[in-house]
Amino acid sequence: MSKFNVGDTVHLTVADSVKWAGNYKVVKVNPTTYGLERMQDGARLKAGHEMVRPGTLPDGTLTMDRDQPIVMADPIQEHFQTGAVVHMKNVRGVDPSKHWVITGQTARGYRLFPLGGSTRYYTGISASRLVRVTEIDGWKA
Repeated sequence: MSKFNVGDTVHLTVADSVKWAGNYKVVKVNPTTYGLERMQDGARLKAGHEMVRPGTLPDGTLTMDRDQPIVMADPIQEHFQTGAVVHMKNVRGVDPSKHWVITGQTARGYRLFPLGGSTRYYTGISASRLVRVTEIDGWKA
């Protein structure tokens, strides 16, 4: 038997879901899940009965349940467009001060050619290993 009905206001805590924590309105009740709609922007979500809590969270604060472990969110990775100038860090055999240009994206990351041209290039470099270059010789991007 479900605990909440359509139209009830509920919330998900950070302990239940770092990405989807917030206040919701129940829009559908299934035997094991609820269909939820986020109150801020109307985004839809399906959540298990065990994740949904009654009431709302105060704006700007997401409380943790004392019996739930703290789950930290992954840092947001920057997205690079083709033509962006970057430095590579933590890549073996690469000078971290050398400038590289992103020429495309692969399934595992980005494809990079050195600024100035070469036949040597790297593919599959993740965004976490790239640092955006905002100034070259006094010119700012």
